[in-house]
Amino acid sequence: MSVPRMSSHDALCEALSIPFSDEQLTAITSPLEPSVIIAGAGSGKTTVMAARVVWLVGTGQAQPEDVLGLTFTRKAAAELGQRTTAALARAGVLTGADGEGEPLVLTYDSFAARLVSEFGLRIGIDMEPAMITGAARFRLASKAVAEAPGPLESLSRLRPGTVARRVLALDGELQSHLVPLEEV
Repeated sequence: MSVPRMSSHDALCEALSIPFSDEQLTAITSPLEPSVIIAGAGSGKTTVMAARVVWLVGTGQAQPEDVLGLTFTRKAAAELGQRTTAALARAGVLTGADGEGEPLVLTYDSFAARLVSEFGLRIGIDMEPAMITGAARFRLASKAVAEAPGPLESLSRLRPGTVARRVLALDGELQSHLVPLEEV
């Protein structure tokens, strides 16, 4: 099946029936290289990302199945995946059927889990790791706080649940900034 080629901004706007702004079109049609787009809530980021995929596929710079979209939440991943697939179909550049030839859109955590399950054995990691959910993390932190040797005089005014939440917040900050526990 021949994929139609996009040749202009007007062709993209027409294919998606969206009158993109000049700023959006600049982001959508920018060269295929690392870039950063900063935009506020409700500014159309998801629509622009879906249109970018349509542009890349429609101009022959990528195949739909070569696209990997990553985001933080399952809700955002589902929305981005649905919008991207719908935009590709609306523009007539979706080549596969029943999920074939579609972009892969996941959360960062599920992508990491997929990498570990597919390639972990090569670096000595168990192929069936268990992802720890938010609730499991809280239970582990609560247990650590409850079993900590006391007295914790400087924490006496805080309830154990509050301390567990602060432990998890500290853990998140350490991970985000790649700080090993030994350096704290």
